[in-house]
Amino acid sequence: MLDPILEAHGPLGRVLDFGCGDGWFASQVLAKQRARELVPLDVKRREHVFVEPLVCAPDTPLPFPDAAFDLAYSVDVLHHCSDPFMQLDELTRVSRRYLLIKDHNYSSAAGRLALAVLDELGNRKFGIPSPYN
Repeated sequence: MLDPILEAHGPLGRVLDFGCGDGWFASQVLAKQRARELVPLDVKRREHVFVEPLVCAPDTPLPFPDAAFDLAYSVDVLHHCSDPFMQLDELTRVSRRYLLIKDHNYSSAAGRLALAVLDELGNRKFGIPSPYN
């Protein structure tokens, strides 16, 4: 999913994986040498990880200076934040070039319900909250 997008921009310098989970996406970016440095960030460390994350408190400002990354990306994470727009502002603040966001959306009540159920099933076992944002 990320590879075709990143391939078009050549190797990037410093990249932030916001909400890296088990680090699978980060491991793919590193394995394909799409970034010279990658910082995987999450609110907790899972038992089994592909890359070791930097752990920070949820829903707080990111612990990086302005424009610290060539790319900040988040895959299916912002809807878990109690204030997704604050976190989006933070991602924008720390990125100097690119911001890539992929998240869930819905267009009906049934779609919202389906996403809520799937989100619970996929994340409860990891202790990840699903505030249904």
